[in-house]
Amino acid sequence: MSPLARPSPQSSRLLAAAALVWLGVWVGRRPEWIPALVVVIGLALAVTSRRWGEAALAGMAAVAVGLGSGLLSHRAEAAVLEARPPTGPQIIRARILSDPVPGRYGGETVLLRPVARMVSGGWQSWRGHPLLARLEAGSGVEPAWMVDISGTLLSRPGIAAGRPYAGIVRVDEVLMATRPSSPLWAIGNAIRRRILQQVDPARDPPSALLAGFLVGYTSDLPEVDLLNLRRSGLAHFVAVSGSNVALFLGVWWIVLGPLGMGRRRVWFGLAALLVFAIVTRWEPSVVRAAAMAAVVLLGRRMGVPVDGWSALAITVAGVLLLNGAMADNAGFQLSVAATAGVMAGSRLTFGLRRPLGEALGATVGAQGAVLPLMLSLFGQVPVGAPVANLLAAPVVAVSTIAGGLGAISAVAPILGLARTAAGLVLSISRVVGRWPQLDPGQAAVTVGALGVAYRFRRHPLAFAVVCGGLAWAVLLPHGQVAGPAAVVLDVGQGDSILLIGSHQETVLVDGGPEAASVLDALARYHVKRIDLMVLTHVHEDHAAGLIGVVRALPVSAFWSATDGHTSPSWQDLELELKRAAVPMDTPAVGTVVHLGGMTIEVLGPQRRYAGPNDQSIVLMVESGDVSMLLTGDIERFAQADLGPLQVDVLKVPHQGGNTSDPSWLQASVRKLAVISVGQNNFGHPSPEVLATLDDVVPVLRTDLSGDVVIPLQTDALNRLVAAASG
Repeated sequence: MSPLARPSPQSSRLLAAAALVWLGVWVGRRPEWIPALVVVIGLALAVTSRRWGEAALAGMAAVAVGLGSGLLSHRAEAAVLEARPPTGPQIIRARILSDPVPGRYGGETVLLRPVARMVSGGWQSWRGHPLLARLEAGSGVEPAWMVDISGTLLSRPGIAAGRPYAGIVRVDEVLMATRPSSPLWAIGNAIRRRILQQVDPARDPPSALLAGFLVGYTSDLPEVDLLNLRRSGLAHFVAVSGSNVALFLGVWWIVLGPLGMGRRRVWFGLAALLVFAIVTRWEPSVVRAAAMAAVVLLGRRMGVPVDGWSALAITVAGVLLLNGAMADNAGFQLSVAATAGVMAGSRLTFGLRRPLGEALGATVGAQGAVLPLMLSLFGQVPVGAPVANLLAAPVVAVSTIAGGLGAISAVAPILGLARTAAGLVLSISRVVGRWPQLDPGQAAVTVGALGVAYRFRRHPLAFAVVCGGLAWAVLLPHGQVAGPAAVVLDVGQGDSILLIGSHQETVLVDGGPEAASVLDALARYHVKRIDLMVLTHVHEDHAAGLIGVVRALPVSAFWSATDGHTSPSWQDLELELKRAAVPMDTPAVGTVVHLGGMTIEVLGPQRRYAGPNDQSIVLMVESGDVSMLLTGDIERFAQADLGPLQVDVLKVPHQGGNTSDPSWLQASVRKLAVISVGQNNFGHPSPEVLATLDDVVPVLRTDLSGDVVIPLQTDALNRLVAAASG
């Protein structure tokens, strides 16, 4: 086996400086760590100043410069989140900062930066912080457009697409919209618009994936397919990468070739990189790849050859100094790590002939480099990622090249080839996505076992024993819960409860706000099918995730009691259930089912209610002497109709919001209360509700504890209650 490709001494110094800049930026964005950093730097200087005086001072300078960038970005973000924009009815002139994305409750949202507002019949300059605007669907606006909007401005700061905003504008009307004056933005938007029109991502999943390959657009890709791409290690292909940048530049050089240009080709190349970044909406991986290409182009223009390692180091330092927030961006982190892994593994051929050996080496290098990040960010890593990437990479290349040519030329057969190739990638992801995911412990065992296997590769018996043990460790199911049990799943701001029977029977009550979270959670507990699915009510934070579950897993039966209430997610879910031929029923109060040692009884809704929350299906789950009440989002009216029920475990309604009767909460729970909640701007859980419950029972929360596993056996439940009380 060939050794890893290593950077030259000069590149090594540049990489070290870039790493120190990153350290400084990271700490600067967390000011509480600055004293610790100062102590570490002081100790390092004391130890190294005599031997490496100049190098130590250069390193300290790199950290200091990074620290300044980090502090600036931290203060800029804090200023946005702490700002108090003028609230109430407004007419605002603003520049669009992002593409519109579908809103959770219909319509679409877009980030914008105000430049003026109407005051006393005239425009007044207003260089305000970014705002999140809620528009009607189909607005057609694009980044860099100028718009005049009328609506109501609310002081509700938050973060969207990784960017902070100071408030929310509920737009009543878009009074005027004008295209960008910048030629680069105009060209970039036009190219993106052309590609999306020709590809038609809403047509089917392969078309949606092709749009992801070409411009990073994934809004029309089903959540279950996005999850499969991540679980198979192929999600980076829809982030748009260095290969796309190289392809774009190659086509650009071909177009410019007959025109000559001479030394001006470099400047046209840099302009092309800017246009491509605009087309792909400044994806972190594109920023990294485009910046590296720009460094190489400028180096050649100045007669200074720049190798890949040096280009990576200069790019990392430059990007972080210009935008300190990138230090915490997962996409940028993964892109940098994968690029380093590809370059390091470029000589790892594993004894195979080229190009297969080189492709395998690059794949293994990239996966090994991102392994720690994947475990840190997601808590797991796909075991089949190297295989999936080796199979998918050439297919993605075919799909991307054919898709780009087909979109520009509007030749249907070429686009058909691109869609077929994209469909093959989806098939690979759907197969490999079912393979095991390694948690940190399994990953450590795998890496260690691979090292031992390589050490004893010439001893067949030892090699076979190690590989057999590795397969056993990887394939052995982990996270299996002995039923009967209830698992309140951590799916963010919403509800999803999994009931597990004594023989692994499953009941899924609600699915949270998105499919990815609930499907990830179900995978953690090795759920392969749903025996009964229950939608308590139509709100998005309960219904939206179920759409992906129906697409991904077989469902035997479905319950709901919407009774005149609806939502976009419920409409989509109903269509998906019909497509999958899932039997649907509205259970009457008093309906009882026995499943896996559990008795599940329908207690509500007692009548028809004006609000969807009170219309929630209420379930009593009993196993032996243990009882648990699943309440959906019922509020005071429905609680009064039910009366106090005296159960061991209460799933607190409505993410612990202040919509419950305190006396009903206290009278209904005996041992334990559980709140399913995530990060939100609604004040959930309410301090009053928490205080009410804390007076009588311990309270567990998914935003603090993750998944809450509740055994439905008396002794095990008592141990959980004792631990929660302590």
